[in-house]
Amino acid sequence: MKMGGNGENSRLERAPHTAPPFTLSQLKKAIPPHCFNRSLLHSFSYLLQDLFFASLFYYVATSYFYLPHPLPYLAWPLYWIFQGIIFCGVWVLGHDCGHHSFSDHQWVDDMVGFVIHSAILFPYFSFKYSHRFNLAGRPYDRFACHYYPYSSLYLNSERLHILISDFGLLIITLVLYQLGSTKGLSWVVFMYGMPLLIGNSILIVIAYLNHTHLALPHYDSSKWD
Repeated sequence: MKMGGNGENSRLERAPHTAPPFTLSQLKKAIPPHCFNRSLLHSFSYLLQDLFFASLFYYVATSYFYLPHPLPYLAWPLYWIFQGIIFCGVWVLGHDCGHHSFSDHQWVDDMVGFVIHSAILFPYFSFKYSHRFNLAGRPYDRFACHYYPYSSLYLNSERLHILISDFGLLIITLVLYQLGSTKGLSWVVFMYGMPLLIGNSILIVIAYLNHTHLALPHYDSSKWD
């Protein structure tokens, strides 16, 4: 239910109301085979594009934002928004690495995903291994922590990778600490913290609209092929 503009409740309809008239395998067969090719060159072009724009926005912010009052109050939010969008794009690339859709080589996907997700303080392997259970739905007999290698989220064979994810986050945290010590906390917040906040906010909206919005159809196991 949702509240209408006149104060009355109206039903929020799901779309579609019924399961689609085709199976998942039929949908895959309808897609041309070349669409499933994972081009390493094509994937890296997206990564290089994001890195280029991130560097460009950083350069502009550090070189040209010494503006007369009150222009900085406009310039900084613009930087945070644009850089936050890039951070979101970097997260999506790491997400694709976790789904092994970046390249045909798992080690390349894991290396790239680990580096770029760690750079935005996101635990790559922790998300990669827990994501499958999050989407499928699974009860936990105790507190489930993404950073704890012995969490019920993970299999025994995955625990070393969780430590590696934690180590990556520790390295980035130490780098940020050193930057804060030399350039000041406000510099770290303005150049990195606010774009990270914007990027994560965009991700929350994306996840909500893709997975949990009330208008989305949610099918039980009997509806999946």
